[in-house]
Amino acid sequence: MIRQTLQISILGALWVACDSGSVRINRSESLASVRPSNKSCLAFERPQLNTAVKLERAFSTVTAKQIISLLPAPTGDRFYAVQKNGLITTFSQPDGSDKTTFLDLRKTVDASAYESGLLGMAFHPNKPNEFYLSYTVSSAASPANLRSTIARFHTTDGLTATNQPEVLLTLEQPYNNHNGGDLSFGPDGYLYVAFGDGGSGGDPQNNSQNLNVLLGKIIRVDVNNPGAYAVPADNPFVGVPNARGEIYAYGLRNPWRFSFDRGTGDMWTGDVGQSRFEEIDIIKKGGNYGWKIKEGTACYNAETCAANNSIDPVFTYGRTDGASITGGFVYRGKNIPSLNGLYIFGDFVSGNIWSLNFDENGKAGSRLLLSSGFNVSSFAQDRQGELFVLDYTGGGIYRLIASEGSDKEAKIPATLSATGCMQTEELIPYEVNSPLWSDGATKRRWMALPDGTQLSVSADGHVIFPKGSVLVKEFSLDDKPIETRLMVLHNDGNWGGYTYEWDDKGIDANLVANGATKTVAGQAWSFPSQGQCMQCHNAAAGYSLGLELNQLNRMTADSSSQLDIFEQLQLFDKPLQRPFAQLPEPQKASSAADSARSYLNANCAFCHRPGGTGGGNLDLRYDTPLSATGLCNATPSAGDLGLSDALLLAPGAPERSVLLARLSVRGSQQMPPVASNKIDSQATQWVHDWIKALKDCNP
Repeated sequence: MIRQTLQISILGALWVACDSGSVRINRSESLASVRPSNKSCLAFERPQLNTAVKLERAFSTVTAKQIISLLPAPTGDRFYAVQKNGLITTFSQPDGSDKTTFLDLRKTVDASAYESGLLGMAFHPNKPNEFYLSYTVSSAASPANLRSTIARFHTTDGLTATNQPEVLLTLEQPYNNHNGGDLSFGPDGYLYVAFGDGGSGGDPQNNSQNLNVLLGKIIRVDVNNPGAYAVPADNPFVGVPNARGEIYAYGLRNPWRFSFDRGTGDMWTGDVGQSRFEEIDIIKKGGNYGWKIKEGTACYNAETCAANNSIDPVFTYGRTDGASITGGFVYRGKNIPSLNGLYIFGDFVSGNIWSLNFDENGKAGSRLLLSSGFNVSSFAQDRQGELFVLDYTGGGIYRLIASEGSDKEAKIPATLSATGCMQTEELIPYEVNSPLWSDGATKRRWMALPDGTQLSVSADGHVIFPKGSVLVKEFSLDDKPIETRLMVLHNDGNWGGYTYEWDDKGIDANLVANGATKTVAGQAWSFPSQGQCMQCHNAAAGYSLGLELNQLNRMTADSSSQLDIFEQLQLFDKPLQRPFAQLPEPQKASSAADSARSYLNANCAFCHRPGGTGGGNLDLRYDTPLSATGLCNATPSAGDLGLSDALLLAPGAPERSVLLARLSVRGSQQMPPVASNKIDSQATQWVHDWIKALKDCNP
């Protein structure tokens, strides 16, 4: 294997055949400051399944960041876009150009936590000027300073609403996550509301199985008369001792989006899993859906659980396909006949969208319809039964439509050689200051840009790539290549992640389509699935991890500036603004604090940052002051791993710090969360020593 160092003379590579296989020989091409031509390693066509559906941008002028719901007006062509921050806008034109503010609750709702804010909206089916909202507000009575609120509002014209809420129900939250918050009217005219289990991890208060609290439940109430709600007489727990009459179903962890099938009246919900399974449930009156006895169909923290009265989910999927289910709708529109009667759902993290299909024996299975390339926060349904998909981070609204034309599938190249990305003399090598931990593997990195294109830089230092670009990363153990990963910016503007496993002779690498864990060089090695790639390479992190100015600002082996070389190669569309920030190299940093913070930036901050996909309300970027990270003296929201008096980070007390504990384990609670089976002992020492030396949150 070659060891390429970026210099003004860029090292090329040749492939030569010999009896024992294929060997790469170093060859130095004196290119001075001339950028290599790239004719081979270009983005291949985005994989398209033969599913006859695709996404099309709807309401093209509307961008609603952190959009969580879209509703049609009870009559007419008007729509309402609901954002987590408390803003509701409305529009009726096909391009959304007439968008106006319907209701602004940004000064009312508390959206500071990742799963808090304005979470749901529903119009009364028989009173078009009456609607209901689910949102969180600050509350000194709550241990998490968070209260869930269900309130009634009114509008006179459908264009503006009166900010005079009639609060019907409040619920103090013990933690700041798992708030649920969806609400909808059922075919029976009653209002249904979903609440999560109250948060943390593993439901430490056993709320979901406790019928005396509303956490971890779907409730059903009658709001058809003015004033407070009433409890329907036929609710399943009316008159049951030590049970709340509002409860319709229980044993739920964090139901994120439920809907009623227009054809049958069945109630479908997606319930977000703990660490192993995402699940789909058909909700029945009085049903117990298992949490925390079960996660999916598997026992949770117990060897046996078959004797309980829980209802198994209709379908589950594991973490190779995604990490946070977004419930959808049974399709009852007319424009896509092939989907009629099928439940359509997605995953917030992977961006995948599936249909749920049943075989002749009634067994459910999923069919991947498409990969959206964005965080699917919710689905929406118009009055004709056609479906929309909402992009949480980008704020776009997309319509699910029939795909016309060829039935030919666009497939991922089956081998690395077929991608054109094995000819490294056409690629531009680069290194980073603080690499992602990869179980001790040696890594090499390249970028491949289409000829005639250039890079730009965002205000926060992210490198922005042109369409058609490919990022290549090769992993080796014992000087033998084992895996090459590609991050591909397809020509539709969406990124995709693909991994290839090298054959034993090092001649070529084969696509690992669905992820796998194998024994390689005497250790467990995980090849991530496409969904797992996008869990880390997400929109908030800029997709191309490590390609930020503070990571690229480093000296090469011959003491040249890597960024200066890139400018000489004319990679950027405009001169870079100096001086550059620089992320410390953990191995060379002058203090444990710098080593630890740099490591967390590279290994955790791609999810744990504003707008990221990580749980909690954390910002682990290097330049964020410790007091503003959300770590210091913070109560864990995803479990305490058995630590006594646990905090996310307890200054001076590594033994009480969940941050260190998660770095020190492998399994469902590990950090980094995917593609690692081996603890980074040096990193855990850096973090231990940093925490030990802290006296408070303002070092």
